[in-house]
Amino acid sequence: MKRFFLLIMISMVFILSSCSGKVYSYNQDNIEAFDLLIENKLNGLYSQALAYDLRENCDLGHIEGFSCIRVAESGLTKEDIINMILSYDLEAVIILICNDGVESSQIAKYLKKEKYKSVHYFEGGYISYCEIKGDSFIPEIGCDC
Repeated sequence: MKRFFLLIMISMVFILSSCSGKVYSYNQDNIEAFDLLIENKLNGLYSQALAYDLRENCDLGHIEGFSCIRVAESGLTKEDIINMILSYDLEAVIILICNDGVESSQIAKYLKKEKYKSVHYFEGGYISYCEIKGDSFIPEIGCDC
């Protein structure tokens, strides 16, 4: 029942946000909604969805379904990442996570100004996500670039 309620809530958020750019932030209080968002992406419920891990190094693992786009050798800057995302449709579901939440928040706010309708990020970044999830989180190892 809880999953159904969360699915309904996320669906309503998407419907209500269809008119302008919107940023959704997640933290320990709504981590279940963030996890459901990721699960829905993995299950192909969105016609277009991106999940980017912005950390410099994902060698020790990342959240399943996230692409580690900034491997040390790539040299991608924040501007490069923004330009990559700007090539996607404004309707795309964009999910961001970085090390501490700062860079993903900055990029999310920029994308809102560019009228992206569904941009999501985790406030405390990967560090906080792992701490909150504790032993229940098993990172995916390897690069999904």
